[in-house]
Amino acid sequence: MADGWRRGCRPRHADLPFRRWLLTPSGPSRCTLLLETARRHTYALELSASGVALVPSSECPAELATLASTPLAPALLFHRLRDAGVWLCPHDADAEAFSHDQRPRLKDPSLEAEVHREASRLAAGVRFCWSRRNQLLGAERAMLRVAPPHTPADTDLDEGDEENVMESPACADADPWAADAPWQSLLHSRIGPTGGAIDRYVALVDPSESETDAGTRLLDGTTAHSTPALCLAADPAGQYASALEQSASSAHLLRDHVRQVLDVLRLWSFTQSV
Repeated sequence: MADGWRRGCRPRHADLPFRRWLLTPSGPSRCTLLLETARRHTYALELSASGVALVPSSECPAELATLASTPLAPALLFHRLRDAGVWLCPHDADAEAFSHDQRPRLKDPSLEAEVHREASRLAAGVRFCWSRRNQLLGAERAMLRVAPPHTPADTDLDEGDEENVMESPACADADPWAADAPWQSLLHSRIGPTGGAIDRYVALVDPSESETDAGTRLLDGTTAHSTPALCLAADPAGQYASALEQSASSAHLLRDHVRQVLDVLRLWSFTQSV
């Protein structure tokens, strides 16, 4: 079985496009990224000021055992994953390997960079999740879903029990990519809400996660802002206050590591829409 993971045994785009992902705070200046690939392999990465570590799991083949639980610089971790046959570093050319109807729709590079930068600033306090509408929005818009962090009452997990997080009913309403509350849809756009003079904005939008609805109507009671932090600070329910404080006090190195990981994975360009 391990032979199937060796470099060269499968094309580099075999794990693309990604199916879904979830980025959640997991401790002071620490967060965890769960990523499911096209081959339905799930990887968990723990990000901290010390670096990025692969979280041990039953899915990890022997080739990855030495990477588990050891924080590394993001570039080094992905390099070693690649050497073990796990390619999680998509390039524009990888999109050409797919038929037209399956081809990932790449985001504008400057929009990608903006989304990665802003997400990294909030990752220590806010939960982020894949949105099925993101790929329907074209190159000038990007969407994700956001939620405040779990409270102790939200979870049955024991402290440190990250290994079972995907199966836990506490993991963001049991199905973290469902559109149910408390998840909200957050839009980054380079196109004004009405095609008018505003050329870029960030806003909370209608949370419907219909597979065919790429609507971008602003959420009732909200307005467009220049950054996600301002959007969440103005949330009518006021549910992000502590999350924003936690993010603001997070280690600069954590933010930098989150940004570097997002720059490599390019989740908004290479996560499928359904």
